[in-house]
Amino acid sequence: MPTSPDLTSARNLAYQGVGRNLLQFQRLELLLKYLLARHQGSYTHETMADELKRREEAVERKTLGVLAGDLFEQLILKPAAGDFVTADDVAPGEASHRFGITITEELHQEWQSRLKGLVDERNRLVHLSLLTWDLNTLEGCQAVIAALDEQRGRIATEFEQVKRYHEFFTQCLKELHEDMMAEGNAPVGLAPCGQRFSV
Repeated sequence: MPTSPDLTSARNLAYQGVGRNLLQFQRLELLLKYLLARHQGSYTHETMADELKRREEAVERKTLGVLAGDLFEQLILKPAAGDFVTADDVAPGEASHRFGITITEELHQEWQSRLKGLVDERNRLVHLSLLTWDLNTLEGCQAVIAALDEQRGRIATEFEQVKRYHEFFTQCLKELHEDMMAEGNAPVGLAPCGQRFSV
């Protein structure tokens, strides 16, 4: 059955929307991998590159859902006793850092729930969308395009939120590196900006 030019155009816009959203999900996933690979470490100046490579490999094959869960267990934290937590596996003579941000339990739960919902949306988009969407009518295509536009807005909101922490964390790592260089590779312990703080 021939397809009208309007339907063809609308269907193509829907496909473009899928591509844009998948790219946005991938950007979020890569940002989470960056943070989780670098949020803590124990090393000397000589072993820093190898430690980073090891941590990058540890998160490389994790799914977006696992990364989102790790984010709220390792970086975005609920209030807890103590001012800070030291990095894991610190040996004598090594420098270490551990980055964590403490938010209220209510905000923690809300944000974790939003990000989990977004992961579920991503999985539906990848695995189920073509089974449930109506791409054979102009109205169906327009509904899909509108839903994808709304979803893209939600992805952007979560990406920008995580990006704020990424920017702060990058500044902390820069300061830690500068401290190590200034002290001639002497152990510097936990950098001040690497401690937990409230937002």
